[in-house]
Amino acid sequence: MKRVLGIDTAGSRLAVGAWSGDGAVVDVAGRESLEHSRRLVTAVAEVLERAGWSPEQVDLIAVSRGPGSYTGLRLGAMVAKTLGWAVGAPLVGVDSLAVLAANAAGACDAVVAALPARRGRLYARAYRLAAGGEAPGIPAAPAPDALGPLEEGEAVPVLARALAAARAAGGKVLVLGEGIRRLDPAELASALAAGPEGGPASGVPVEPATDVSVQPAPPGMDIPRGSVVARLGLGIARQQGTVPAVDFVPWYVGPDVASPARGGWGIGTGR
Repeated sequence: MKRVLGIDTAGSRLAVGAWSGDGAVVDVAGRESLEHSRRLVTAVAEVLERAGWSPEQVDLIAVSRGPGSYTGLRLGAMVAKTLGWAVGAPLVGVDSLAVLAANAAGACDAVVAALPARRGRLYARAYRLAAGGEAPGIPAAPAPDALGPLEEGEAVPVLARALAAARAAGGKVLVLGEGIRRLDPAELASALAAGPEGGPASGVPVEPATDVSVQPAPPGMDIPRGSVVARLGLGIARQQGTVPAVDFVPWYVGPDVASPARGGWGIGTGR
């Protein structure tokens, strides 16, 4: 039986959770934004206590490796690496946008997940969700399937390209994530009306109100969950293997902090 600890520090909300093959699911979410440095270690301890595991019983540590906040990713990696080294547990990296997309299982056919980048830019990617899926938010739902590359850059063209990939999959599309919440209504409307290259679709703008195939996700669906990080991480470990704790490197995306990762890029990164 695999006991997996999951850590997500890619966005402004901390998420730590546990998932195991016997159905145990535990989640602890941050109470405030940007409290990672104050609460991460105690959140890990709380999750282990609620799961009934000692640190030595953790078989695998899954951690969001990016894209996301440079400082947040470094902090999550540091805590995961320290614990992994101390107890002898290997690490695996998980795409932080896939973690968000998994929350929409059963609620739509495709999803665009987005996180804020530096200087008002955006990270976004489209994912296909399993046909039928599970009930929204159920941790056992299948992993999201990436529909295109990670998009990074100015918000409107980035979101427009990701939406084009999601629309091409057909069916209902949800947009979610902290990157969506931070857009003003005009930016979101421009992205919904844009074609795949960031210009008006076929030269004729589409009014967002009439584009019934694309909808914002319900409140709360765009909050990451550590148990989802853990579950997706176990799938990656089975398919791609793991890395020793000392070798884990986050995925820093962007013109200022681009770095190759070791031991696999994780699900949905296209690397």
